[in-house]
Amino acid sequence: MASPRGQRSLGAAVPCGGAARRRYPDAAKTARLIVLSRVLGLPAAGALAILNRTPELLGLSPEALEATLGAVADLTGIRPTRLASLLVVDASLLLKPDVLKARQQDLSDAGKVLRLGERDVAFALSQRPALLAMTGERQQQALQELADAWGLLRRI
Repeated sequence: MASPRGQRSLGAAVPCGGAARRRYPDAAKTARLIVLSRVLGLPAAGALAILNRTPELLGLSPEALEATLGAVADLTGIRPTRLASLLVVDASLLLKPDVLKARQQDLSDAGKVLRLGERDVAFALSQRPALLAMTGERQQQALQELADAWGLLRRI
């Protein structure tokens, strides 16, 4: 794809010429940046912020990173483009499936305490993936606030 200056582009969000080469000099980082940008639907700056905060992601090949994003989406039921709101808060969760599963179970348990149905909890998670970056009372409080705002709380 050509940019306005006639330069080829590495991907939809990451141009390959001039300033971009200076800004993203490492080819390995650029490859992961492209994957994050494409799969999550993020601009290059957003994907770069995730990589800078979680450099461990650079240890994954672009293919493994894409597969990991897909696996997390499948595990949580969150569309890949919605995962960005979780990863902006805590991208290290991509590398911690056990923690992710435990947080999802905690969210489910919080939903039971609040007398929410499984579908309601799944809906809240699909709309606010960052719930998985929260723990304990903060997670339950955030779920309660969302459920209350959406009229999901079952009254006795």
